[in-house]
Parts: sequence; C-alpha cells; structure tokens
Amino acid sequence: MAVASGGQGISHVILPSKSRDKVERRLNEIAGGEYGSTRDLMALESDLVRYFNGRAVDFRRYSLDLTFSTGFQKRVWLLVREIPYGRTMTYKEVAERIGEPNSARAVGNALNENPLPVLIPCHRVVGSGDLGGFTGGPALKKKMLKMEGVL
Repeated sequence: MAVASGGQGISHVILPSKSRDKVERRLNEIAGGEYGSTRDLMALESDLVRYFNGRAVDFRRYSLDLTFSTGFQKRVWLLVREIPYGRTMTYKEVAERIGEPNSARAVGNALNENPLPVLIPCHRVVGSGDLGGFTGGPALKKKMLKMEGVL
C-alpha cells in the first residue's frame, strides 16, 4: 500500500497488494520517482494501519488534492467522503443527494476513477441489489464492509 500527496493535500491512495513491485510501479507513475515522507503522510500511514486492523478512523481530517477532478467527480467524491464508518449508500442515493437523480451510472463511473479509496470511502457505495464494483476488487470491498460491520 502507498499514498502520495500533491500541492493541495493527499492525491492518491494505492490499495494493499501482495506485490510490492506493483505498488512501487504505480507510485512511480504517480509521483514520478520523487517521493519521501512527511509528517502528514506518516500520520495517514498510522491511521490506515489502524483502519485495516479493524478500528474506526475518521479520515476527513486530511486535506485532499482534488485539482485534477471534474466538477461532477468532485461533487460525488465530497459527498461519499461524508459516509460514516459502518454505513452505506446506494449509487442512486448518491445521485439523488448531489441533485442528479438519473445519474447513478455516472456516479459509479466517478467512483471508479476515485484516486483516494478509503479516504473517499467508495467501498461504502453499493448497488441496489448487490455490492457494486470497487477498484480493489469485490473481495476487498466485501472484507472492508464486513470489517466495518455492514455485512
């Protein structure tokens, strides 16, 4: 797992992988080979470890760099960021809450482009009759929702 930050705050979260090389390649793509550690990144690392060990963590204290997002993505991501630990919303509910009731599919597409999984907890958005998709795959989404007591 890795995180990267940009000028405005945290810009990317790379989800856990069994392959260190895969994570490092992705981090190099994002950070261009220049990366290090800052106090905020070290605090985030600690919070991510706590989260993946089953503890409720509020990640909203971290500033995010969303400068690369579209207006629609930003509206979706900021709303989803407010979904509390242990709760879910459907794609349709997110669409309705952002004032675009017929855009559930577009909400799914925006979440598919989410560069900050966990910080923007897109795993907490589910389909009306199924779990829906997740960048980290269905097994990780299910594991995270179980860990949060949703399933």
